[in-house]
Amino acid sequence: MSFNLIRNARVFFSTNVNAVTGVLNGFGCTTSNTFEIQVLDGMSFSQNTSSETVTLTEAGATPVRGQRSFNTALDPVDFSFSTYMRPRDGGTNITAEERVLWNAMFAVDAIGGSNPAWSEAPSVATCVTTNSQKHQLQKFALIILLDGSSYVIDNCVLDTATVDFGLDAIATIAWTGKGTALRQVSGLSASTGGTVTFSGANGTQEVQTITVDATGGTFTITYSGQTTSALAYNITAGAMQTALEALSNIAPGDVTVTGGVGGGGGGTPYTLTWNSDLGNVAQPTTNAGSLTGGASTAAVATTTAGVSPTLKGTAAGKNTTAPFIANKLSTLEVTSGIDGTGTAYTIALTGGNLTISNNVSYLVPANLGVVNLPATYFTGTRSISGSLTAYLRTGSTNSAGLLADMLANASGEVDPEFLVLIAVGGAANDVRVEFDMPACVLTIPAISTEQVISVNINFTAQGSSLSAFDVGAANELEVRYYHPNT
Repeated sequence: MSFNLIRNARVFFSTNVNAVTGVLNGFGCTTSNTFEIQVLDGMSFSQNTSSETVTLTEAGATPVRGQRSFNTALDPVDFSFSTYMRPRDGGTNITAEERVLWNAMFAVDAIGGSNPAWSEAPSVATCVTTNSQKHQLQKFALIILLDGSSYVIDNCVLDTATVDFGLDAIATIAWTGKGTALRQVSGLSASTGGTVTFSGANGTQEVQTITVDATGGTFTITYSGQTTSALAYNITAGAMQTALEALSNIAPGDVTVTGGVGGGGGGTPYTLTWNSDLGNVAQPTTNAGSLTGGASTAAVATTTAGVSPTLKGTAAGKNTTAPFIANKLSTLEVTSGIDGTGTAYTIALTGGNLTISNNVSYLVPANLGVVNLPATYFTGTRSISGSLTAYLRTGSTNSAGLLADMLANASGEVDPEFLVLIAVGGAANDVRVEFDMPACVLTIPAISTEQVISVNINFTAQGSSLSAFDVGAANELEVRYYHPNT
């Protein structure tokens, strides 16, 4: 097909990435590390360039008036998409398709690791900010399949998550983030169903030779920092393969050794054929050790460079049975005092939003004569804030009561303390998502003089400890997903 239609787009989230670079591995995708994410219309992704233009301005009757432009750097990749909030019964525990995004927003470890942000139980699934005190967060990649083109965004990080409380809408989260590189991959397709199988171009096996020119003694082989035990100059191919597989960074099946054995003149080299899934592997080095006779050498050469496969493996398919949540059922509870013992206000919403930001910034070199690439990123201040609208309704525990109490205390309160709980889908409903912010600062609600008088409530979530604000605490927000466990 010559056109790519957005309605056919598919997005996959994968933690099957290189632990250092965050680049998606060409193989090894499983239903435990790669997941299809159902995204809404409006998805975008792009990588722009930074440029510099040199201009000439000179005097005289015939001035040179030209200019010269340079691409100076590739900017980080920008991506954005939205998902619905859809709690569901996962069989034993409550879960959600977007759980992997929540976890990547607030943690380094994947779900099921030592310190994830997301946890599941039979009655509720929870996401916390406790483990987000990190310079860098969980590395992941996005795989984007279109009708005739496929793209991968490597080394991604989530920057913001925005929850919208528009009354005439289904509960959604808008996610934005950045990545180190955007690349197009060819020959990639994916099946449909509960388990998705990727079909991509196969890789090329890397082939190397080790030529031993000796008549006695031993030598060693080093692969990516790991060194074998001493090997006899005339070791058999099978024994060399066993010695290589004994290294912690070579698994059985990674390499096959044939040929040999070593001897004077090196006429029968050993051949190392690597699994095509590994792509371009590092060339081993040797140490001649105690080799004697002949040239007393063990030389390594690469005869065929490996090429990584486009993508091989499986992914967990999307779930279409989870219920949707209507924003119009949402409720807001505001309680004065961080300990929750003050006046409780129950306010019906007319709209609003909640934005969570990691304030990510990238470092990009500025070397001359090259197109500089993003070097790395760092998280900034974790900020959680929002704006809610409601009608100005009379009553001591309604919006007018909140406004009256805040006005009365405004001259004496430097940091007015409130507990804010937003129940998307309604606090009394079985299927809902709660945003619990136990320590918030509220600004005095602004009055909007429309046909029905309204108020605008702005809040900022803070860390807290022992019923007091604590700027060093990482407990500003707890997200809870509820669904009946059947």
